[in-house]
Amino acid sequence: MILLVCTGNTCRSPLAAAYLDSITGEDVQVLSAGLMAFDDMPASEYSKKVAEEAGLDISKHKSKQVTQNLVKSAGLILTMTKAHKNTLLNTFPESKGKVYTLKEHSMLYNKDKRTSKSYDITDPFGRTKEEYMECFQEIKESLQHLGKK
Repeated sequence: MILLVCTGNTCRSPLAAAYLDSITGEDVQVLSAGLMAFDDMPASEYSKKVAEEAGLDISKHKSKQVTQNLVKSAGLILTMTKAHKNTLLNTFPESKGKVYTLKEHSMLYNKDKRTSKSYDITDPFGRTKEEYMECFQEIKESLQHLGKK
């Protein structure tokens, strides 16, 4: 199982999970959660719109908090920021060796992207639809290496 983690599990990680699920196929389980999530919140409106425009449906998404069971079950944990990664490693030391930022993991597989200045996917929360679209583009570029060849 691949777990995608952000802060509130309403913007970045639901988009990332929906996209990753669409490119990996049924043999890979993909889940998302947030480090500071309130359970059962819907995805943000702009996340839903951006997903819909990309042919993805996150309309039924309900946010959830990262738990020890999720961390234990995951074979790979991808976070949106370095701060998320560090929080996970401090809170769940057993996650060591399987937690990376999205961009960090992508850079391990894509030598041409090693020039990225930041390991973070920008948080679009409270911003414009265009910024959500830019965020989603960053997410897609960072996850393409995990898709079926």
